[in-house]
Amino acid sequence: MRVSNILWIGIKDIITLSKISLFSKPIIVIRLYGGLGNQLFTYAAAKRLSVSNNCKLYIDSKSGFFRDFVYKRAYRLDAFEITASSSWLFSLLGFCFAFLRKLMIPINNHLSPSRQFLVLQKKLSFDPFLLSLEIKHSVLFEGFWQSEGYFKDIESIIRNEFRFKDAYVNEIYPLLKEINFKRAVAIHVRHFNDAHHFNQGNVDNEYYIRAIQFFKQRFSDIEFWLFSDSPEQALLKFADIDIKYIPISSVLKGKDEIQELFLLSQFKHFIIANSTFSWWGAWLSVQEDKIVIAPKAYINSGEGFWGFEGLLPDEWVKM
Repeated sequence: MRVSNILWIGIKDIITLSKISLFSKPIIVIRLYGGLGNQLFTYAAAKRLSVSNNCKLYIDSKSGFFRDFVYKRAYRLDAFEITASSSWLFSLLGFCFAFLRKLMIPINNHLSPSRQFLVLQKKLSFDPFLLSLEIKHSVLFEGFWQSEGYFKDIESIIRNEFRFKDAYVNEIYPLLKEINFKRAVAIHVRHFNDAHHFNQGNVDNEYYIRAIQFFKQRFSDIEFWLFSDSPEQALLKFADIDIKYIPISSVLKGKDEIQELFLLSQFKHFIIANSTFSWWGAWLSVQEDKIVIAPKAYINSGEGFWGFEGLLPDEWVKM
């Protein structure tokens, strides 16, 4: 990066900082990390908190990914029409927190809720405390907050913020003509047994078989479109089932996860995995009378954590 560019970034951040004085309204800075699905959950929960407290929202889009050496994940919310902005100023705040975490969290925990400067997730299951939290000064917000309950009351706002930018998905629109969404079911199979995952967290084959039978009994001439990180391995789950399946990879041909999520969100019916990626694909669908089947299995170890209270919307079918 050129020195002039670095200077310009610094100048913009100084201007931003000058607008956020000690006498201005409190702000919420989101420290993002993890995969795309978790970034969406974190933003949605923070957005609701900012709306309920009439606070401005900013994003640290750097510090949470700086040491993600294993998965090499990156900030992806720039593909959506979100209203919060990111800058190096707030990323610097996130870097400071990352390095001083062991010191700052104990200090924060000893403060009364009204004086705490960190809003951190305390448990996986839905925690209603966030809905009534009053922000009286600027805070750093962190955690995955994996529940619709954290933003259900501003659903229309979240759906508007999570519109895909045309620049990211324009080339996918012609592919939509290849899918008859009236008789198509999206199946997502996520594998947690590769070299990057040290604990097993896979949903068993029986779940997928029962879910497929559910749709076969209700619809004739149905097609199943397979989304998976390993389609060949996923197809082994359905070897003994007479279904018409089409690996989505044959349509996407190497497109990235943003385009895959967009395509997934166009379906009407879903069999999702224990994955926040397919959770959001199903939730973002605006099709009327959609049916979402989700695993109700409780998985409490490894990368496939699932089944905790509040994770699945009430109207989804749990198997």
